[in-house]
Amino acid sequence: MKTVPRNGNLSILRQPHLGKMVLLALGLVLLIVTSIHLQFILSVAKFFYMIERIPPLTEAINGDVVEAYPLNEMKQIACFLLEQPEQSRRHVIAVYQDYIEIRAQNDIGNSIPSAFKLYVLLRLLFDVPEDYPRNEARFFGGWMASLPRERNSETVDMLWPLGYQNDQLIIKDSYSTYSGSVYNGLGEYDYFADRFPLRSVGDLE
Repeated sequence: MKTVPRNGNLSILRQPHLGKMVLLALGLVLLIVTSIHLQFILSVAKFFYMIERIPPLTEAINGDVVEAYPLNEMKQIACFLLEQPEQSRRHVIAVYQDYIEIRAQNDIGNSIPSAFKLYVLLRLLFDVPEDYPRNEARFFGGWMASLPRERNSETVDMLWPLGYQNDQLIIKDSYSTYSGSVYNGLGEYDYFADRFPLRSVGDLE
């Protein structure tokens, strides 16, 4: 006569319990993943809502660039991104870059207003220098300044079109024309991230 090991029945009884635990764990993981994706979708939606309410720079400027452009609203968008984790922040920028490229498919001119907003925004996000060695500088868009700019063979103003007035960031210029291929804002984001520190929320308040 065969005898069943004393713990054999227990192991059999434990299998349904183990299956429920696995399903519970998988359900929890799925909930976390869904929550993360939902949070990202909400972040992207909020970003688009905030930045697309900003008028194009050339439309906002009429004489006095310092007073006319809603830079405080742009600073609020920068603060919103600064409060996001790095991965989420870069993903939001990547989605907006896709949007810019989609707008540029039929006519690059369609993408320029949104592209310039991102161009300005990156200079609010990162503490970009006004004087940077020209041989180390990279350019990701063909913006032409509307105001004459000082020519210096050794350095380039990476902060343009922003500048400082009484230690506060201001808009000091706009662009007159754009030439070349579509602006690569995501590439510039990565370039800045490798070289310049992020500003803090306090820097922009």
